[in-house]
Amino acid sequence: MDLLSYDEVIAYLANGELKGSNPRNVAFLFFGTTVSNMFFVAVFLMVKYSNIHEPSLK
Repeated sequence: MDLLSYDEVIAYLANGELKGSNPRNVAFLFFGTTVSNMFFVAVFLMVKYSNIHEPSLK
């Protein structure tokens, strides 16, 4: 089943009406949030484990 071909979620309300919503915008928001969080974690780990804070021996 190709789930990427679905672009709308249909809900049946209690009064018998249909309510449709497009989850694509919310998915892009969550994707952007996840990518930015992973970027900041990667930067934090690089700074934490880098050697620039240790004095060099000369």
